[in-house]
Amino acid sequence: FKVNPVKGIEVIVPEYLSKFQVDRIIAKRSKSAWFVKATRQVEKYRKQLTPNKINLGYCNDRWIISYQSKIINCQPYILETDNNCVQVIMNEIDSMGHIGLLQKWLQAKAENILIPAVRNMSVSTNIRFNGVKIKFQKNSWGTCSIRKNINLNRNLMFLPRNLVEYVILHELCHIRFMNHSLEFWELLEKHVPDWKMAKRELSHKGEQLIPGWAMA
Repeated sequence: FKVNPVKGIEVIVPEYLSKFQVDRIIAKRSKSAWFVKATRQVEKYRKQLTPNKINLGYCNDRWIISYQSKIINCQPYILETDNNCVQVIMNEIDSMGHIGLLQKWLQAKAENILIPAVRNMSVSTNIRFNGVKIKFQKNSWGTCSIRKNINLNRNLMFLPRNLVEYVILHELCHIRFMNHSLEFWELLEKHVPDWKMAKRELSHKGEQLIPGWAMA
C-alpha cells in the first residue's frame, strides 16, 4: 500500500494472489489507522495538484502560476513571464498534463541552483566530489556513492536554506566517511555546528513543505 497524489492509494500485489485474497487484504487494511491517515493525505495532496503559487524556500522565491487551455492539438508548454509569473499552457484533453510541466520547470530550477551550491560548498570545505545529479527521490533528500557522486532531491528547493545546506554538507562529508561513524559526525559538526537541530527539523517538517504536484 502506498500513497500517490494522482492515483490515490495504490495496492501492489504478487501475481499469485487471487482477487478474493486481495479484496480481503484491502478490506482489513481499510479499517486501519494507516488507511485513515493515507486517505487524508491523498485529499490534502489533491488540493495541491493545481497550485496558483509556488514558494521555493531555498532561494526565497515566490512564483504566481496561471493556466490556460488551448485547442486539442496544441503542444503543452510552460512559460516564465515578468514579475515571477509562470504561465502553463495545457491541452484540453489532458487535465493533469500541467503536473509534468511544473515538475520539468522545478527540475530546471533545481539544476541551475543546487549544482552551483554543491560546488561552492565543496570549495569551502575542501571536500572534492566527482559529479552531482538532481532528480526526484521519493525516499531520500540526498545520497552519496562510493565513486564520490552526489544525488540530490529536486524537492530540496522547497526547504529553507539552512536545511538544504545541511543535506548538501551531509552528503559531502560522506565522501570522506561512507558511514555514520563518530568521525563522520565530528566532520559534519565542524561544518554544521547545529546539525542535530537541522536533522530534527528536516525529519519533522521536511515532507510537510513539499506540495502534492511535486510528489506525483
